[in-house]
Order: sequence, then C-alpha cells, then structure tokens
Amino acid sequence: MAPIGGITYLPYFSLTKNDEVNSESFEEKAKIAIDYYNRTIISLNQINTLYFIGNRGNTNQEEYAVGGQEQKNKAHFLELAGALAILDFCKNINSVPETTQIKEFGIERDTQNISFTDLNIENAKLLSAPLTKFKLYTEYLNKGLSRSLNASRWTKSNIRLTRGSKQSLLDKNYFNSAEYNTQIRSFNNYFDEWIKEMKENKPVFSPFEEITAGNALEIIKGQTPKGDKSFKPLDIQNCLLTDNISIRNKEKKHTMLIKMFSRSTDRVLSKRNLLIR
Repeated sequence: MAPIGGITYLPYFSLTKNDEVNSESFEEKAKIAIDYYNRTIISLNQINTLYFIGNRGNTNQEEYAVGGQEQKNKAHFLELAGALAILDFCKNINSVPETTQIKEFGIERDTQNISFTDLNIENAKLLSAPLTKFKLYTEYLNKGLSRSLNASRWTKSNIRLTRGSKQSLLDKNYFNSAEYNTQIRSFNNYFDEWIKEMKENKPVFSPFEEITAGNALEIIKGQTPKGDKSFKPLDIQNCLLTDNISIRNKEKKHTMLIKMFSRSTDRVLSKRNLLIR
C-alpha cells in the first residue's frame, strides 16, 4: 500500500463580519476537529504522516465568500509551508513509520516578519536559491532590460557572437512579441504578485528588498554584496551564455531565456555567496 500523508491547517485568518460564519469560533472548532482526528485517524494509524500547520490567532481578515471564484484569499506564507511539508513527505517516502507520525512546521526565530535566515537551514536551502534567482530574473526584466535592449550584446540580432557566426535570438523583436508579453511577462507578474501578497499578509514573508537597477544585487534582506551591485554582472554572464549550444534554441526562445537566466543568476549570486546552500 502506498504511504499516505496529510496536512491539517489550523485557522490562520478570520472573515469579515457575516451572519452565517463566526470567525471567533474557528479555533474552538479546530480543537474539536483535532480531537476527532486523534480518535479516528491518528490513534488507529490510518495515516502514515500528518502535518500540522498554523499561526497563533486569526490576525488576517479576508472578505467573506461562499467559495469558487468569489473566494480570493491573498497568498500566505503558511501555504508555502504546506508545500515544504509535501517535499518533506516525498523525501521520506521510503522510510514510512509503522505508527502515525505527527509533524509541525516551525521557524528558528519567533518573528512575525520572516526572511530566509529565520527558517531552519533545511527549509532555507530549499527556498533561497530558486526564489532569489527567479526574483532577480523578474526584477531584471522589469527594471534592467530597457537599458540593455539593443545595447548589450546578448540582445542584439545584428551582431556576431564569439563563436562562429551565431547571432542573438533574444532581441528586441522577441521582447516586443505577443508571445513574450502574454506568456513570459504574464507569468512573471503572477510570481511578483504572489511574493507581494505574502509580504502584505501575517506573518509577513519578506526575504527581498526593494531594488533599483543600480543596487540590484542588494536584493536579499540583510545581505550586502561586495563589488558592482548593479545588473551589469548579470548582463556580462548573459553575453557569455547567449551562444551556448546547450541552451540556444531558435524554436523555443522562452526555454532559452529561462535557461540562460537560471545559469547567469546562479553564477552572479553564488560568486557573492548570496544563496543558502
């Protein structure tokens, strides 16, 4: 039989006043539900691993809705914690306990303003590199691309690159295309909105600083890198990578863009020891 895992969310938000729902009863109902789970699931070992995730008190308030498209709760850090629980379960899938194992999510420092250094080292390693690299990538496209477009070598279609006669594929025409704007830019906007909503919720998850093109590499809270802090190091790496045969793809330019920035952001951030690994 396949291992079974589950996540139980304790109340972490309340609702605007509505006669049908009383937010003040959420925690009491949660206690009753946990007691029921203990008697019918946990004590009978009906599940291999059960994760409990929650926050003290219902400090966040959401608009009441019956569900479906009307339910538009803002992104919350505890949902990210739930994703980490799934990764933990999958990692330990070959060492399933005989009795139900209870796990709770916790952070290293008791704070309502969470950054990478407040997480335990294992979770920090899981989140730091992918989130920081993608955030720097979206910030570059929003704040740095306009200066580099048709100026930096990797964005020029009419210039020969270092190897052979290959020319840049990610030129002005690409970045002005409908495909780029409706697919890449749209997806990036959703990512930035997700980060912004977690920053505006409670507890706050805000590992990033507001940046400009001139101090782009000061993107991580509490980290001040040495040397050039602008987008220039990223431009240099993109120029080195743009004719790399392992990422160059004339038919799949979106893939090429993402692969190139995955490598360039990794090189730039790793050189300055800005990623937790």
